Amino acid sequence: MSKIFDALRKAEQERKGRAGIVAGSASRQVTVFSGKKPDVTGIELSALRNSVELALPNKSSRCLLVTTSLAGEGATSVTHDLCQVLAQDPMLRILGVDGDFSRSDLTRRFKVEPGPGLTEILRGEATLETGIVKTPVQNLDFLRGGVNLPGVSQLISSAQMKSVLRELSSLYHFVVVDSGPALSSPETIVLGSHTDGVILVVRASKTRREIVQKAVNMLSQSHANVIGVVFNRRKFAIPAFIYKRL
Repeated sequence: MSKIFDALRKAEQERKGRAGIVAGSASRQVTVFSGKKPDVTGIELSALRNSVELALPNKSSRCLLVTTSLAGEGATSVTHDLCQVLAQDPMLRILGVDGDFSRSDLTRRFKVEPGPGLTEILRGEATLETGIVKTPVQNLDFLRGGVNLPGVSQLISSAQMKSVLRELSSLYHFVVVDSGPALSSPETIVLGSHTDGVILVVRASKTRREIVQKAVNMLSQSHANVIGVVFNRRKFAIPAFIYKRL
């Protein structure tokens, strides 16, 4: 058994070395997120926070958009858990925002009752004070997406949206926005251009490379700052090359 552990350690050290070379030569950070065990997830999400801070240095507040290329890749789970990990720092104030107007999955994940949210605020029918609600987690607040309106893309494109995000960034250290898939939700592309950085969640070994590249291109063309990629539901197995070291 000790040989197996030694081989795993050696392989992991080599993997980290290769990853360091890649990260150093590329503009985007890559984080692996298993989405399985809570203890492992916390470590991985802490690493994601560090990557965000490195990608967006010298900023007292950071507004982030979390999205995917396709539905079902896990943006809501990553958003929810990242907010929780960030809120563990008692010096920080965190706001989670449900920007997936067609599904509102993040609202359900936070177990928040339906009510006025971002769309109502943009239409002047509600204020931030009435839209933002407390969560059971210390330092973590939440803003619902609100009613999904036919013209939601126009609302997101408005100057009012930029103003709302600026105000939220003045109130919180991290504003983390969940959103729909970039390739099927026009409002996501627009939202990305309003934020400091975009985190693209990719379901490992499932989503094709060309699909991910298309999403990155669409976001970049709208002047969104794609700062990193999170590989979700990555299954770690012992590769054949490790056994050669036993």
